[in-house]
Amino acid sequence: LTDPAALSAVQRFADGLSENPYVARDATGQVDIRTNVLSLLRQITESDYARGQVEKATSIEITDSDGDGFPDSREQLRATYDYIQEHGVPLDRETLMFDPGQVRAVLFHDPSGIEEDVATLTVGIPDSREQATVASARLELNASMAPLRDSPSITRVGVTGSPFAREAQLDATTRTLQKSLPIAAVGTFVLLLLVMRSARYAVVTIVPVGLVVAWLYGLMYLMGFSLNYVTATIGAISIGIGIDYSIHMTERFREELQRASDKMGALRQAARGTGIALVGSAASSIIGFAIMGFAPMPLFASYGILTSIMIFLALVSSLAVLPSLLLMVTPEGAAQKASAGPGQQGTSTASCG
Repeated sequence: LTDPAALSAVQRFADGLSENPYVARDATGQVDIRTNVLSLLRQITESDYARGQVEKATSIEITDSDGDGFPDSREQLRATYDYIQEHGVPLDRETLMFDPGQVRAVLFHDPSGIEEDVATLTVGIPDSREQATVASARLELNASMAPLRDSPSITRVGVTGSPFAREAQLDATTRTLQKSLPIAAVGTFVLLLLVMRSARYAVVTIVPVGLVVAWLYGLMYLMGFSLNYVTATIGAISIGIGIDYSIHMTERFREELQRASDKMGALRQAARGTGIALVGSAASSIIGFAIMGFAPMPLFASYGILTSIMIFLALVSSLAVLPSLLLMVTPEGAAQKASAGPGQQGTSTASCG
């Protein structure tokens, strides 16, 4: 940044922001760029007193012969940076326009020249709570930075700030979730296979859980929930809750097969027993999380609403989808075989008198 050509590239970037629809503007409609290296240098070159102070401290005359607001040479720029890092930007003998701390907040300068200079230009991003807005603003800003990337004196350039940091963290969370969901599904299936010792019952027990995840994200899209840390992880939570309901229903059905005369009778008994218990358990959980939906913080409110919806979907899936699947995979006559003890299957009795 001690190269005047680099500062010219920064100025072209700042001028190009006027065409960016995603940056904040002041009351006059101009792009609101906060204090930066360009404005600091202009305060020096446009003030006789400030230039005199730099010249007095560094013995280097500060000139701006082309009127661009920046010192004309590398030597003058280096001298200006050395001065303002140590003393700030003076307005007059008694007043500082910017103190050294304010200067260092937007400009890092190593007087020894060992480390590169670093400058920040800060603009506001209106409506940055919306991830779509942040993503579009990042793309526009990256496109606007072409003059900076094309400058041979600038070694690195990029966007930063809390909206873009949140976006990067959310993207990382989403990518991790996309990997963890299938891993969780496979792990759950293996566990069910080992416990149930039946591939068909393990499959039908986990299928409704996958439907809950799909339904939940579909409803989130239709209801306009944006992707954040809560909504990104709610799918993983639904696996943990949904699989419990499915396991209870499947195991109760298999138990009733041991006593019922047919599989439909076994399903009715399972629904009357475990099904009613699941309804009561889900209802209490739904009410509890629904109360969280009235929280003043939107993040907690979203979590309460989505968790209530997720529990309801898990209940519907275990009581409507799962029973149909259980009937499909259970062969005819399974109940009679299950109810017949060892040595009784395939036997008959006769009496004579």
